[in-house]
Amino acid sequence: MYLAFAFPCFRIKLINQSSGANLVKLDEKEPLADENVHVLWVGILLEGLLILAAVGFSLLGLYDHRQALSEIDFGLIKEGLVWGGAAVLPMLGILVGVDYLPISFFRSLRRFCIEYLKPLFQHASLLEIGLLSALAGLGEELLFRWSIQGGIQYWCEPVMDRVYSEVIALTVASLLFGLCHAVTKSYFAITFLIGLFLGGLMTLTQNWLVPAFAHAIYDFAALVYLQRMKGSSPQI
Repeated sequence: MYLAFAFPCFRIKLINQSSGANLVKLDEKEPLADENVHVLWVGILLEGLLILAAVGFSLLGLYDHRQALSEIDFGLIKEGLVWGGAAVLPMLGILVGVDYLPISFFRSLRRFCIEYLKPLFQHASLLEIGLLSALAGLGEELLFRWSIQGGIQYWCEPVMDRVYSEVIALTVASLLFGLCHAVTKSYFAITFLIGLFLGGLMTLTQNWLVPAFAHAIYDFAALVYLQRMKGSSPQI
């Protein structure tokens, strides 16, 4: 999902709109390619800083008190990898749908991916993609699921039914997740829905590593797929 790249996407979009035409061409080296290498590593740094942000919130008491980081063991990691890997399958289904299904909403997402996301990652190596994906899965899930969702639920449970606290925490965290990725309306909608899915995984398994692994694996697969996505953006 890559929260760190929301602002670079806004920048490319503004450049294209101000020029009256797309500066980013898919059949030649992009004018911003050299700069995108630096943007990529800045993104890696920012995704890593989300881990510190989550730890900072936890010091204020905003975190899932039933999932202390000090209690992580091999069993939880194994569960996260197994269930997180399985949870990637429906997310990949959405990715394929965006690329192939002739639905207006999906075509809008595909246009965004080709025009604004692909230029940022076109020349990234598998190592860079892997590092970024791992940090995105770890950092964003620690922040939005373990810290915000888990913390809100923990604060709400003493004053309301557990089911209500789970729904409120899941909704608020997913909305924030979507808003922080809201480069376009369609991208906000899809990231909000993915936030609900990932948050639901944590609620069901009581293991934040499940959505973290799912997030990281999906991001890696999606970026590799995006690099190989061909064709111009569809006319909407």
